[in-house]
Amino acid sequence: MARYGMLINTKKCIGCGMCSQACPWNMPRVDTETGVSTKCISCGRCAEQCPNGAIQFIDWQDIPRKIIDEGIVEDNGAFVCEAY
Repeated sequence: MARYGMLINTKKCIGCGMCSQACPWNMPRVDTETGVSTKCISCGRCAEQCPNGAIQFIDWQDIPRKIIDEGIVEDNGAFVCEAY
């Protein structure tokens, strides 16, 4: 079984709720405080329907490299920004 992690780019998420509508389990929710999508069980339908491409699924093994490559953390582990 593949294990994936869900990343939500908070700068791209507009809180439209398309992810909630697309999910057969009605899992994603738009957080009322942040206006950003949350939760998922990794079927991927939310990412397919996101109009801004704010939701991505990546293999768990790729997460450390992805967040370093995208500048979220530096190689020394320092937190850089709140992109996700």
